[in-house]
Amino acid sequence: MTSYDDEVGKEFYTHTHSDFSNVNIRLGFIKKVYSILTVQLLITMAIGFISINTGFGDFQMRNTWLIITACIFAFVVSLIMVCCHNLARKVPTNYILLFTFTLCEAYAISAVCKAYADRGQADLVMIALGLTVGMTFALTLYAMTTKSDMTTLGGTLFACLIGLLFFSFLALFTHLKWVQIIISVLTIICFGVYLVFDTQLIMGGKRFQLEIDDYIIGALQLYLDIIILFLEILKLLAATEK
Repeated sequence: MTSYDDEVGKEFYTHTHSDFSNVNIRLGFIKKVYSILTVQLLITMAIGFISINTGFGDFQMRNTWLIITACIFAFVVSLIMVCCHNLARKVPTNYILLFTFTLCEAYAISAVCKAYADRGQADLVMIALGLTVGMTFALTLYAMTTKSDMTTLGGTLFACLIGLLFFSFLALFTHLKWVQIIISVLTIICFGVYLVFDTQLIMGGKRFQLEIDDYIIGALQLYLDIIILFLEILKLLAATEK
């Protein structure tokens, strides 16, 4: 049986493990994921640049309810894409959902960057950006070249994430700097491993891998990994600055 991709006008065999292991199909899938991811990151950086360097950032700071709304909306849309696979695979619905999510995330992240800039820490934003790029490149290269199968660590990583969320919630009730630093370091480590995990899911060839129609899910996962790394690195730099 075959399936049809409306976006590119090409016909694919219904994805089985043997079909997806085909080099040409896998490379096409990887190219699509990283192309989408690149657009997401460019949109995010563009809105961040506008927020820091124009009056748009002042508007964001005066209307914090819009930031909260954007965060909630981004969370809801991401849940829809993750939980409703049919929508995440249906063109153009999947692109509309991802574009909406990206705009909401970019709006919230740009507001965070503006807040740091207003405190005279715009240089930290650029340093965090550079460190995130370097870390992402290094971890992606490791994921592509290592013989270790990180896709089997899904349960362990999820348990670690739940633990981090729990301790982060408790940390809201304390102003101890060392607690914030420890949580940031652990979060960076956790999502660094998640980046390797998600990269191998996209690359294929391991025990678990994304199916060919899951390019939106793949881009979403990588985008979240990178964004969380950036925010936590930025938070860590700010916490350790004298």
